[in-house]
Amino acid sequence: MVYQSEKSGLHGRYMYIGSDVLIDGRDVVAIFDMKSVSRSREMKAFMESKKKAGKVIDISEGEPKAIVVTSEDVYLCPVSVGTLRNRISGPFDGEGDE
Repeated sequence: MVYQSEKSGLHGRYMYIGSDVLIDGRDVVAIFDMKSVSRSREMKAFMESKKKAGKVIDISEGEPKAIVVTSEDVYLCPVSVGTLRNRISGPFDGEGDE
């Protein structure tokens, strides 16, 4: 995991995640770098289960840089983790930018 938010710590209500998509920032559970997901067996299994459930929404236009997990869906985003991190103001666990 790259960043994990505390729901009460998110100040902004809406978060722009790319491709003209806004999500409720309070629903963001975690943000992952696409590279780290591709190396993790657990994340591959998680993504496969979400795909089977129809919960993966690809807005990346074929080149995802980050995965945003919300309480309902998983978004494949064209925006980097660093940029998404800057769009949320609140406490995070994790180090690094991308």
